[in-house]
Amino acid sequence: MKTPGLYFVRWTRFSLALLLFSGIGSYYAAAKDTVPAGHAAQQPSPSALAPQIPELTPETVADLLVAHQKYLEAITAYQKLNSKTARIYNKLGAAYEHASLDDDAKASFERALKMDRKFAEAYNNLGTVYYHQRDYDKAERLYKKAISLNKTDAAVYSNLGALYLARNKFRDGAEAYQRAFILDSNIFQKIAEVGIPNSESMVDLANMNFCFAKIYAQAGRNNLAIEYLRKAIMEGFHDKVGLQQDQDLAGLRGMPEFQRLISSERR
Repeated sequence: MKTPGLYFVRWTRFSLALLLFSGIGSYYAAAKDTVPAGHAAQQPSPSALAPQIPELTPETVADLLVAHQKYLEAITAYQKLNSKTARIYNKLGAAYEHASLDDDAKASFERALKMDRKFAEAYNNLGTVYYHQRDYDKAERLYKKAISLNKTDAAVYSNLGALYLARNKFRDGAEAYQRAFILDSNIFQKIAEVGIPNSESMVDLANMNFCFAKIYAQAGRNNLAIEYLRKAIMEGFHDKVGLQQDQDLAGLRGMPEFQRLISSERR
């Protein structure tokens, strides 16, 4: 699965739903206002009641193809667009990346950055390509460049956290994830929805989920902390000392759920 941070398709889908809903409401408001004084309102015909579906632009069609995971069709649709801006090349790169065509994705992201040197999202996305190719030095530089341009994107800090864990830089990883959580307290749940970064081993996943558990525990969201501790243990986290002595988990140790996790770990 790919790293999170490419959310444009979801917003496109939601925008269409809002347009359809508002179109129906606007029709009824207009019909009500045009009834002459002293006349009974006539029931509109079934065809008139039909919602006015907005015409989809070619770009929106391509976005929807990505939303339905038809990545190759989306790539063709983006390529056919007459006007290709940096934003379009970024979307094209995302489609390539979802299709596991990393070299094409890299070329598209680089094209986007050639057109807009301050395009933070494209730096982040290019960083994910290098991450997948295990070129962690380049990925780190690109993530940090994205952060220098936009310090409020939780997804970039989360990607940086995953990179640090893959390099066994656990303290740096925890700090990056903590920053992501401060910016967006639902970021870890979003990661679960859209997929987590490609990991070198189950150990990476275990350390990542243990890190999430500690952050949730610090925030007082104990149920989620327990959930991520359970995931960490299932994925191979076996640091018994950390479970028993880590100060960030102090608020969990009196919970029956925590004691059951410790008991299962001892077996």
